[in-house]
Amino acid sequence: MSLKTGFRLPVAFFIPQAILIANTSVEVVAPADGYINEMDTIVQAAITTGGTLTVLTGPAGAVTVTGLSVAVANSATKGTRNNDAATGGSATRFVKKGDRIQVKPASFATGGAVDGFLYIDTSDTSPALPAA
Repeated sequence: MSLKTGFRLPVAFFIPQAILIANTSVEVVAPADGYINEMDTIVQAAITTGGTLTVLTGPAGAVTVTGLSVAVANSATKGTRNNDAATGGSATRFVKKGDRIQVKPASFATGGAVDGFLYIDTSDTSPALPAA
């Protein structure tokens, strides 16, 4: 697939209960060069003990996207939505097509499931960042 600049690509992820409460990351592949700008989440099964979801990028999936961390509250019910945006201008948002992207849960303990979208913007041309 070839993409021109100017697209906001949604990249879906799902974190089932067993993975969420084990605080194990889920993996997706960057579909294009661009900048991760935002994460939207929705609770699919009630969360007992809340936690946070962070995003890691890069070929080894070891670079934390600055400012992008969604907090899911204790006792969040099915349908609860959360959203966060990465720190604008941060080079940690940059991904190349084929890069590993991880959504990493932390502090979840007893129950729940979450899914959502990461948004990759192929038009962000901030001079402080590498060219896509």
